[in-house]
Amino acid sequence: MKMLSVIILVFTGLLVGCGGEPEPISIAIDPTPIEEAVEVPAVEVLTEEPEVTISAAAERLLVDLEVALPDLHQDRTALVAASGNCLACHSGLSDTDGNDISFDSKWRSSMHAFAAIDPYWQASVSAEVVENPELSEVIENKCATCHMPLAHFDANANGETAAMFEDGFLNAENPLHDLAMDAVSCTGCHQIMADNLGTLASFSGGFLIDSDNTIYGERMIYGPFPIGRQPANVMAQASGFLAEQSAHMTDSALCATCHTLYTPYLNAVGEVAGEFPEQMAYFEWVNSSYVETQTCQDCHMPAVSGNVIISTVMGQPKEYLRLHSFTGANTFMLNLVGDNPEILGSRAKDGQIETAVAATELMLQTQTATVEVLNMGVTDGQLGLDVVVTSMTGHKFPTGFPSRRAWLQLTVRDGEGNLIFESGASRPDGLIIGNDNDLDESMYEPHYSVISSPDEVQIYETILLNTDGQVTTTLLYGAGYAKDNRLLPAGFELTAVIPETATHGLAAEDLDFISGGDTVRYQVDVSEASGPFTVSVALNYQSIGFRWAENLRGYGTEQTDKFIGLYDGAVNLPVQVSSVEVDIEE
Repeated sequence: MKMLSVIILVFTGLLVGCGGEPEPISIAIDPTPIEEAVEVPAVEVLTEEPEVTISAAAERLLVDLEVALPDLHQDRTALVAASGNCLACHSGLSDTDGNDISFDSKWRSSMHAFAAIDPYWQASVSAEVVENPELSEVIENKCATCHMPLAHFDANANGETAAMFEDGFLNAENPLHDLAMDAVSCTGCHQIMADNLGTLASFSGGFLIDSDNTIYGERMIYGPFPIGRQPANVMAQASGFLAEQSAHMTDSALCATCHTLYTPYLNAVGEVAGEFPEQMAYFEWVNSSYVETQTCQDCHMPAVSGNVIISTVMGQPKEYLRLHSFTGANTFMLNLVGDNPEILGSRAKDGQIETAVAATELMLQTQTATVEVLNMGVTDGQLGLDVVVTSMTGHKFPTGFPSRRAWLQLTVRDGEGNLIFESGASRPDGLIIGNDNDLDESMYEPHYSVISSPDEVQIYETILLNTDGQVTTTLLYGAGYAKDNRLLPAGFELTAVIPETATHGLAAEDLDFISGGDTVRYQVDVSEASGPFTVSVALNYQSIGFRWAENLRGYGTEQTDKFIGLYDGAVNLPVQVSSVEVDIEE
């Protein structure tokens, strides 16, 4: 009877979660230690699925519940369950200092939670469809794989088209809409199997999830911790998922299934001509010294200090627990969602996005790159100095989607504080002054080894080319790189580079562009100025470059118009990653 009481209380907690965040459940019971686990009889009454009214078009749908913001989605099918179904046991958690470490509280304000509502992503996909309407089904299906994994997987497993637009997942009337908008959540990642991880088949959204077993309480869900039979049975009866320990949950190859991405590209007549390596973070990491010391999870899911419980029901203290914050570098989108929560459908609570932005800025300023000034002096009216940029990331910086960029901003002031030289200033709309690509979509700023003019800017970025050799920001036209001078991680073996992670453009010929960083020489004419001179150097970062946003104007889709409206009302100033100021005597 004691076990029956536990299960009933847990199930009651799940139902309470449908109307809001539940209170932690307190149960007086001594859980069986893992090494002494015993078989517990199942309680048949709780294996029955709740009766719901569903449409003929979605006969498999088990639960379709409407919840108001900011409550988490509660929908579920026989294959997946939205994040709100996990609240009863995995919320209300604290570390040894009393800080909230609940899985949902950190995830709610992450880009994983915002992956489906991200207006830039939606706009970019809709623009690709406008460019190639005959490929709309392929485009929408591919993009929904990693941004809307619950709905995408369920639809594909049931032989349906994973469409996004019109009657697709973005339509509130679509029966899988709420699961789609739950984005990258619990039962998406934790159901991925280890079978093909690290292989080419696993990349570009090729993760494997069991699509055959639809028996409530028997679907496998994986975590990094060992679990006894008793708590596993409780979880199975309450959630429908049977927990099992698996080391692959701490493997970088798990993250690589979506963060290593090949996309098909088209030639001038609209034929698929090959595959383009759009995002190669995993291969960049594999070819760095970080492969021996740090995984993706080590950096992007900060560890919780001390032993803490991971469940409010029968939770045993664990050592490895990591925050599900998925801290990255996209402060612009975090702020955009935070400023427009109802328009975009954010499920984050008060203060959570601000906390996420602060954590993101801290990561950018302490774990990405540093700048320093060396070999400075004035000779014959010429101020010369070396700016040394040192990478601290386990992959290229920036990495991921090619809209991201970092650049050097350098100013020189005379002895009276007058500005006499500046390279790399930016406007509030995100435009970098002097950057050819921001001014003209057909041009781009080259990589520099020496800079002597204000209209020369060292920008660490990728520039895509179509099959005709023209610059493009349309992924389906991206056939190669005109430029890829993103900072290389330490230990990056230049002789072992696979073509997908090679350096492109003038950086490939720059002997100062090396594993772990870059050195740029600045030569400034100060012959008509008086010192001492003050030099300020900053390394700036931006997640959506000006040209990548600007090129979405004019498509006229609901999604592009929405994004441009939000973008025009926002400020796209960069995050200053590192800075230094020095005085130079004449």
